[in-house]
Amino acid sequence: MNLKPFSITVLLLLVQYTTGFAQANLGFVQHEAAMQPVQTDAAFNSLPLNGKQTSRIYYDGLGREVQQVAVQASPLQNDIIQPLVYDNLGRQTMSYLPYAGKSTDVIGSYRASATTDQAAFYNNGTADKVADDNYPYSQQVFENSPLQRLLSVGKVGNGFQPTISGNHYKTVKYRYNSATADGNILTWNADGTFTAGTYYADNTLSVTDGIDEDNMETLSYTDIAGHTILKRQILSGGNLDTYYIYNLAGAISYVVPPKATTLLSANSYNLSVAPLSNLVFKYLYDARGRIIEKTVPAKGKMVIVYDPLNRPVLLQDANMALVNKWNYIKYDSKNRTISQGIYLDNTNIGRANMQTYVSGLAIYNTTWFENRSGTVINSGYYTNSSFPTTGIMPLVYAYFDNYDLNQDGAADFTYTAQGLSGEGGATTAPLKGVPTVISQTTVGAGLTNTLLTKVTFYDKRGNAIQVKSNNQVYYTGATALTDTKTIVPNFNGTPQVSLVVKKSSATVSLTVQTNLSYDHMYRVTAVDQKYNGATAVRVAAYNYNELGQATEKNLGSTNAGNTTWLQSVDMRYNIRGQLLSINNSKLSNDGIKNDSNDLFGIEMLYDQADVNLGNTKRYNGNLSGVKWMSRDATGTAGNERAYKYLFDGLNRYISANYIERATAATGAFDTNSAGFSENGISYDEGGNILTLKRNTITTTGSITGIDNLTYTYDNSNPNQLKSVTDLTGTNYVNFGFRNMTGTTTGNYTYDVNGNLTADPYKGLTLGYNVLNRTDKITVTTSTGRYINYTYGADGTLVRKQAYDNNTLGTTTDYVDGLVYLNGVISYFAMPEGRVRNTGSGGTVTLKQEYVIADQQGNARISFEDNGSAAAVVRQENSYYGFGLSLANSPVATPVTDNKRLYNGGSEWQNDYGNLPDLQQTFYRNYDAALGRWIAVDPEAESAESMTVYQYSGNNPIMMNDPLGDLSQAQWDFVLDQLNNGIDGNYFLKDGQGGGGGSEGSLYTKLSDMEAFASVADRIDNGSIRGGWGATAAGSFQAAFNNFTNGIPASGTSDINHQIPLTEASIVETRIDKNWLIDRLNNANQGPAGYVPAGGVPPDDGFFDDYLGTGSKINAVRSVLSWLADNVKITKAARIGEIVNVPLFLSAEVMDYYAWKNNKISGAKALVNLGMGLIGFSDYGAPISLVYFGVDAFYDGGWEGLGNDISNGVNNAWGQLTQGLNQYNSNIYQWVPHQ
Repeated sequence: MNLKPFSITVLLLLVQYTTGFAQANLGFVQHEAAMQPVQTDAAFNSLPLNGKQTSRIYYDGLGREVQQVAVQASPLQNDIIQPLVYDNLGRQTMSYLPYAGKSTDVIGSYRASATTDQAAFYNNGTADKVADDNYPYSQQVFENSPLQRLLSVGKVGNGFQPTISGNHYKTVKYRYNSATADGNILTWNADGTFTAGTYYADNTLSVTDGIDEDNMETLSYTDIAGHTILKRQILSGGNLDTYYIYNLAGAISYVVPPKATTLLSANSYNLSVAPLSNLVFKYLYDARGRIIEKTVPAKGKMVIVYDPLNRPVLLQDANMALVNKWNYIKYDSKNRTISQGIYLDNTNIGRANMQTYVSGLAIYNTTWFENRSGTVINSGYYTNSSFPTTGIMPLVYAYFDNYDLNQDGAADFTYTAQGLSGEGGATTAPLKGVPTVISQTTVGAGLTNTLLTKVTFYDKRGNAIQVKSNNQVYYTGATALTDTKTIVPNFNGTPQVSLVVKKSSATVSLTVQTNLSYDHMYRVTAVDQKYNGATAVRVAAYNYNELGQATEKNLGSTNAGNTTWLQSVDMRYNIRGQLLSINNSKLSNDGIKNDSNDLFGIEMLYDQADVNLGNTKRYNGNLSGVKWMSRDATGTAGNERAYKYLFDGLNRYISANYIERATAATGAFDTNSAGFSENGISYDEGGNILTLKRNTITTTGSITGIDNLTYTYDNSNPNQLKSVTDLTGTNYVNFGFRNMTGTTTGNYTYDVNGNLTADPYKGLTLGYNVLNRTDKITVTTSTGRYINYTYGADGTLVRKQAYDNNTLGTTTDYVDGLVYLNGVISYFAMPEGRVRNTGSGGTVTLKQEYVIADQQGNARISFEDNGSAAAVVRQENSYYGFGLSLANSPVATPVTDNKRLYNGGSEWQNDYGNLPDLQQTFYRNYDAALGRWIAVDPEAESAESMTVYQYSGNNPIMMNDPLGDLSQAQWDFVLDQLNNGIDGNYFLKDGQGGGGGSEGSLYTKLSDMEAFASVADRIDNGSIRGGWGATAAGSFQAAFNNFTNGIPASGTSDINHQIPLTEASIVETRIDKNWLIDRLNNANQGPAGYVPAGGVPPDDGFFDDYLGTGSKINAVRSVLSWLADNVKITKAARIGEIVNVPLFLSAEVMDYYAWKNNKISGAKALVNLGMGLIGFSDYGAPISLVYFGVDAFYDGGWEGLGNDISNGVNNAWGQLTQGLNQYNSNIYQWVPHQ
């Protein structure tokens, strides 16, 4: 028997109707998943607690879920229970948090007193390290009308309940538009033009008016077709309007952000000329409904050319158009992306000419896919027979199905056993549809046309268990694979052991072995590492409370029994899962933090006020203040330091007021007031910063204003910064905004892709490559001083070379999380920091350096063992709101300092005395002095109402952007840190290079090379993203990561399911639903929205949605998912299945996809399966026929029939009947687990 994880689902007492209350008789569905290999039912039933995971869902007589139980899922092996309750109309007006049962409870049983027990659990004191609160639930209030629309939504906890006067919660009102209340709302023509005097008449638009917990108001205007026409954000200084314009087919054609809206009248409403043309999003489609052109603000046009098979084959951005270059895509016979690169054509200029040329290629006489070749052609084992065949520069090749690249019948690469315990080796079974090899060319002056190859091997369950690769430090050829990464997975796919081997010369290699320990629910409890075969060291151990929240991290074991540590870090959360503290801001033993030697502590304030600090409470999830303290290298604690934060009516950060109090003081904060304040921040309508002030405390202790900045923007391109004026009167070149040239007249310049090309104040010029990545930075104030950057074709930084006086000074190589300096290992990532080479003269001596990060993942304290089993601080960093480090740290910056500091580990570029002074991420560079990116957002449509250069939605207190593409709530990062950052799926950081910065621990998933994804993925996720460089690495890595994370092989890559774009739906959230209500409905969903192991985003509701959602073009979707959506087709197939085995099988497949997409419940799918099987028997066929007949032809199926019957008896019960359509297939969705 092929041993693999399997599950047994037991359906007991599914539905028992009663005339009394629905909970009088209960049935349940039990799901058991094997965590250890077994071959028989008896063996499965005998598995110990850590050998299988069990959950139950209890249903009442109406088929509604009334309780979910994760059996013995808590760290103390108690049940985790999720109560579900309904009001007398069948609505879930209250959503309860899950809780842990008692050791005396009957395991897996239904708890009749669940809500009472839950209340007691959240009011039992702090010893269990779970937040206590009298309101461990959220409430929703509906209007008393047949529409049952939401009127208010609260959050979990005291002070957030909509039924209690004086509480803070979201409210929503509904009405129709009127000129009196709303003014004139423009009526746009389908072509994006406006006819003077044409406005929406009164009562023609539905208006949804939402107000959040801090009285921030947003209105959504929707027409009769369901299109969102206008989004209006209310601000004291004036409304900010975003218009959405649709073509005749109902597809989005323009988005007009607030900055453009304010300039409409002055520019005759002409969206086609500057400045409006540089402020709007524009989408153009061909006659077949395919998107062919896209323009985002501040960036030139991006275009797509399709082949006769409706596949994207050429893509071009504005920079490439200047030199007639295209990014090409080639496919194999299965429509998988197998090659991408650069194509030069000086004949067919422009999209229209190129599309005409490609469309004119004879469809029957032209080869449209690539086959394998036995010899190398253009550096790849493909025939190069599909368009284009000439004028190309291949950047990447991807191979699937096998390892025989040259087609000689023998594998060119084989698995290499590492001698690890439990190592099973690679499968010998055929690998159909599995990505096996990727080879990519480097791009950049520092490493020209070097082929970097990765080969992935899988076990028989589809887990990626080994990657072989070469590297640029010790490069002996494209197929000479010197490096290995090997994973030994547990039976359930979670990694047990990983081993990394990297070679930097013929005789020098580095090995890192990681062993992970888990509890019975596969939460990571310990991480052990050993380097170069030395004795293993426990680098970290983790403890959890009963809800699975990480409450303690022990770092750096100092004894053989792993009972003493260099540091113990304690964490606590509020009832909403937000992180409240890391140790505490006094570094005192207060019962929460129980250590006397803590080096750093921080407390976060939200809706709680500190009378000694004077912060203003925030109820919508924003931080109102932070307090922190740290020790210096001698172990001496400094003053307790604090920031008080203020935000405007759009949640934009406007002030961080700094203050301190003495170390042991308990009274008011009264020292160094405004010392490191950052305030006076204002914005224009598009979110461009207009003014900013910044102070510092000098070495003499004086408080000095170092920045008083006024930003000026280009008249023709109003999102692009033109100049900055510092009104302090003094040029502080060592602090804040650095005017290194002293210029007062210089202007910033940009290329046609919106990338900064010259900074006149720092004296920088910047160049960009075909991947739209920074290619070269030159410091013009010195002779021959510049940095060359080299990337893999996927956009990963692999090498940086710094020159001075035209002489190469240092070469930094980035190899899958290892960093080499001039060919010698400098440091590499480990789960809680990094491992540094402290040797000299070529001798490698490795030492662990631990990092404690704050709530956003910013590095705050680095420490190491002082040689006497005690921690000593090596580096300390604190930050202004926009990310500049505070000056005059109490700890002197070491020579080999950690430069991965702010924004979740972005790498600070300071190669030349604090220049170029940019934070480098995967996609682009950030200037913390200005609070702006220097390149256009590659995911600009995710924040369509704001400037494409904004950082973290102008709320860096609550958001960060570690990759440079998408702002994320700080809790997403914390959750990653606490869970994924120590996840066994993680190897040494791979694919991020010097600018990755996605993890503060410098750790990332095995081959998590998002790169530019695949072109199909771009189309699927919102159209053409900026700066092409798109490679097959995207689709390859997507599939690869699925295998790494235990997702079964599907035999296809992302692009394989591409359907003709003429059939694709243009999915725009404003077209088919009201985004405001959608956000409201999902604002607080109880267990599904509760994230106990690290916190929730600051506001899961709609009022952080001033960022917008963007147009989404869904051009790739599963045919089976489509069939599952068409219920009648699926149900009709059910009748045929009774007498037809193929139809039976296909119907089961469609049921699977329907269940997967939450179209039917798991219980419903099981009943369908059972009825289908019954139908094959002589006596069962009539029963089955009746069952599926009603299901197919009665409106609503059995649920519809039940509804009609119930309606006839009692209309209220009719509204209650919901079947099992809300089935949640895995209770662990709301229980943290590994």
